[in-house]
Amino acid sequence: MVAIPVGFSSLVWFWFHHWIIGVVVIPAAFALAWLGHLIEGNKPAFLTNPAHVFVAPVWLVRRIFGGEKQSQG
Repeated sequence: MVAIPVGFSSLVWFWFHHWIIGVVVIPAAFALAWLGHLIEGNKPAFLTNPAHVFVAPVWLVRRIFGGEKQSQG
């Protein structure tokens, strides 16, 4: 839950501030993501499907803001 916002902030740094900082932050975000997966003991989903790199920010926003609906039935 930390690596995704750090990765997004790298885009903000790259486009709106100093591009070198943005480029340096990208590997830091990936390192945090790998560390998180190591601690959790599960394999990153993007190893089997690279599109999950783009799905992860959407998942995090939905998780934080309660976008998941409970099914009735």
